Amino acid sequence: MNMASMDERRQIRQVIHTQGSFRRGVGIGLKVEVANLTQHGCCLCSIPGNLRRGDYLSLRLAGFGPIEGEIKWLHLGKAAGMQFYTPLHQAIFDHIVARHRVVSTRPDKPSAHLVELRDELDQLRN
Repeated sequence: MNMASMDERRQIRQVIHTQGSFRRGVGIGLKVEVANLTQHGCCLCSIPGNLRRGDYLSLRLAGFGPIEGEIKWLHLGKAAGMQFYTPLHQAIFDHIVARHRVVSTRPDKPSAHLVELRDELDQLRN
């Protein structure tokens, strides 16, 4: 995925922080942090190093799931973008965001995790 297409999103990502679990196929469920969410996908953090673009995942998040999808992008083995095969129902999306939204004193300021990822990306570009 190129940078232009990463910036063109279907929906604004809601910054959240919650724990989830995922599995590949019938494998053992692994814990993961979810850093942001739209009805169409999410950002997974603290991922295992063997996760690959195109991997099928089944995600359980905030008591909901399985939510099926695939990995669309990876960032330095630390984060991955998951696109859901079926968008989340609006009520489920609203419930997750309401319970797990990261509240900032400055809504225009990105989270520390996102700043760190952007800095690493800038270093790779130079």
